Amino acid sequence: DSSKRMKGISDESKICLVGYSHSYHLIYAFWANKLGHRFIWAPAKYPSELSTEFFEQYYHIRNCTTFVIGVGQWPAGWPGGG
Repeated sequence: DSSKRMKGISDESKICLVGYSHSYHLIYAFWANKLGHRFIWAPAKYPSELSTEFFEQYYHIRNCTTFVIGVGQWPAGWPGGG
């Protein structure tokens, strides 16, 4: 069982994948492999969307104790922001 490999993470804690396109597909893959209950998608396209309040919301409300941040695709593809 692949969920047994997630050692060191309590049943209550979650891993937040911060980003947009790639993060969303990772979350989908985790759910497909029955690991989705440990992961939360925290959508953000640009680094400017990340703030203390952003992380506090996911920490306090969604119980994320680990954040994996990947917000490089959108700025690289659309440097002007859109």
